[in-house]
Amino acid sequence: MVQRLTFDAEFTRVTAFAALCVLLAGCMTESSPPRSYPPPAPPVVNRPAIPPSTSAPTQSYPQYPQPTPSPAPSTAQPTPKPQSTVTLALQDEAQRAATAGDYTKATQILERAIRIEPDRAELWLELARVHLKEGDAGQAEQFARKALLFTGNRYDLEQQAWVVIADAKAANH
Repeated sequence: MVQRLTFDAEFTRVTAFAALCVLLAGCMTESSPPRSYPPPAPPVVNRPAIPPSTSAPTQSYPQYPQPTPSPAPSTAQPTPKPQSTVTLALQDEAQRAATAGDYTKATQILERAIRIEPDRAELWLELARVHLKEGDAGQAEQFARKALLFTGNRYDLEQQAWVVIADAKAANH
């Protein structure tokens, strides 16, 4: 009598056979040598002994002074590059004009100074302050944000720029 196996029975029989094969294969392979054996000894290499040299003269090398260690980097803020005398004079003139209430003249003078040194955060801040005094808070905020691009490691200038931005926002509301 021929017995017909169902798919489930055949699948179970094949799976059991595969698991048995994997188990037997794992038992037959060794991943490391047994611990009872001592490790193999390193090969012996016969090299002739080198006798100490007594006849060779010792060479004397000149003595050079030891280098002095470089100073540790300073944690202080880096020295800003000096402002040119032209832009410094223009900035002073603009401050005098703004103090006198002539904001248009102060703006023109500061714009001239910025054309000479466009990466000077102090000039952009001064221009922002003039616009704030003039009542143009939008321009003041814009120029203070421009100054932030050039503050570098000068946190005092960065702080001043944020104060102008805060004042400009307060003036808008």
